Amino acid sequence: VVYSAQVGRAVITLNGLPADAVPSLSLNGAFAGGSGTRTIGGNTTLDSLPVGNYTLTATPLTVGGVRFTPASATQLVRITTGGIAAVFVTWSIVPTVVEVTVSGLPTGANADATLTAPSGEAATVSATMRLSPAAAGRWRLAAQSVISGGATYAPLRASIDTTVTAGDTLRFAVAYALNSGAVAVQIAGLPSGVGGSLTVSGPGGFSRRVTVTTTITGLAPGSYTVAAGNVAANGETYAPAPTVQQVAITASLVATSAVVTYAQVVTT
Repeated sequence: VVYSAQVGRAVITLNGLPADAVPSLSLNGAFAGGSGTRTIGGNTTLDSLPVGNYTLTATPLTVGGVRFTPASATQLVRITTGGIAAVFVTWSIVPTVVEVTVSGLPTGANADATLTAPSGEAATVSATMRLSPAAAGRWRLAAQSVISGGATYAPLRASIDTTVTAGDTLRFAVAYALNSGAVAVQIAGLPSGVGGSLTVSGPGGFSRRVTVTTTITGLAPGSYTVAAGNVAANGETYAPAPTVQQVAITASLVATSAVVTYAQVVTT
């Protein structure tokens, strides 16, 4: 009668981690004395394991601000009589990602934003971009208004300040919206070569003198006043109608019309 111990060996090898990493794995199964869990912190050889099935569990960890994740979170370890179970656990880097998505601008227009990394280094953002790998920590984004085709586009959020942890993805959304309008000033009734006398004024101290038919773009939404004065030319006087008119400017690519018609003043 020959007896043999009903035990085997497990050789656990860890790969892909830096030298200063301190992983924590758990081996669950029927150890001597009953079921239980054994913690493993590095390359390990386990002798005299009772025959049976064991489960090795590995978890992600962060080392020096870099995230590592195991290729398999759990593995089955089968121990046979006198056998050697070779188990390999391999980690890989999970890059930290920062994405900036730009929307709302017309084709060909560049965004005007600044992205500041945790190190304090700032970079200009003109279009949708993706940084991978990126540093974990605090990221800040500041966006400015953009002028394209005479129209102003403003960011819905001028600044964003947030933090990304190692191995996560941080997404910044820079959404622009049209934030200006225009007024099309039409001057009629004056002799050829004679300019009108108009002043367009509005919010924020805006004031523009207008003498010929023109379109003023990039105006902040609000109420504007078009005031017209008399014009003298060739010994004649021309009076405008209306002398004052209010024009409501909204955020639009279509200009609001303001018509001023001059007529010769007849004296008797």
